[in-house]
Amino acid sequence: MATINWNKIAKVNFDDDRRAKHGQTTGRQLFEKIHDDLAKAKQAHAQRAEVEPFLRKSLLDHMVNRKPITVLVPIQTPSEVLVKSDWGAEYQEQMITIPVGTILTYVTLEKSLGQWIFENQKGEEVTIYNTPTITFGKNPMQNPGFYGLLFNTNLINEIEE
Repeated sequence: MATINWNKIAKVNFDDDRRAKHGQTTGRQLFEKIHDDLAKAKQAHAQRAEVEPFLRKSLLDHMVNRKPITVLVPIQTPSEVLVKSDWGAEYQEQMITIPVGTILTYVTLEKSLGQWIFENQKGEEVTIYNTPTITFGKNPMQNPGFYGLLFNTNLINEIEE
């Protein structure tokens, strides 16, 4: 009677073998990629954390002295947009994009909404929530407008090395 080698059977991964045979990513490869991506994200976070205090100082200087801030990379930011319907008009939260080349100048702080109000070169109002974390819809998230203002504008070029 033949003896079953349970250790050999336990080491077989039929799914990985099938994926490898068809040129697909195996579970081990997926795990390695996820692990590498996480390590890269942690490194990027540490690098951003090093320069963030300098960027905040530069942002404050630009706001107090009303210096223009130029957008270098598009900034996605939540905003309340007036939407008209058959029943009237109402404000809805929507993501808006501040395009490359937009020049923002600080105007004021809207305390009741927690927003900075900037004016672009066309004289239009652009609002950005002034906290690092916001609630969009019903979900808490990092404020892309706040961090976009720090990392996607000419402020990044003005920090001292």
